[in-house]
Amino acid sequence: LTAAPADLNQLDGGAEDPRTVDKLLHPEVMTTNAAYMWLAPWQPGKQTHSLSITIAPPSAPPVAVTALRVWNYNKSADDAERGVRAATVLLDGRLVSPPGGALFRRAPGHAEFDYAQTLPLRWQPPSAVA
Repeated sequence: LTAAPADLNQLDGGAEDPRTVDKLLHPEVMTTNAAYMWLAPWQPGKQTHSLSITIAPPSAPPVAVTALRVWNYNKSADDAERGVRAATVLLDGRLVSPPGGALFRRAPGHAEFDYAQTLPLRWQPPSAVA
């Protein structure tokens, strides 16, 4: 699991912020506790973000991945604005999200219900209409 930028600790004067990329695989998913979330710096027009998840080493048998389950950033109603809005998803180098990116809902800012979103990894371009 790698990300660029990895987290807020990469900023100049970065402290020991607990919202690191390893939290993407943390079992505590329906929460408002920021210690269980990932947060990366974002500055419009200054950088591109990337996230790479390796499911199994290349020497292992193939693993079928059919969807991603996403819980967007949910510290509070005000901080939910920090979540991901859209992402382009590649699986083994093949586009599996719409070309403009998969759109993600804003989290509710509370943990009263499961606000997860499932992103199927099977996008195909629309067929030509005859």
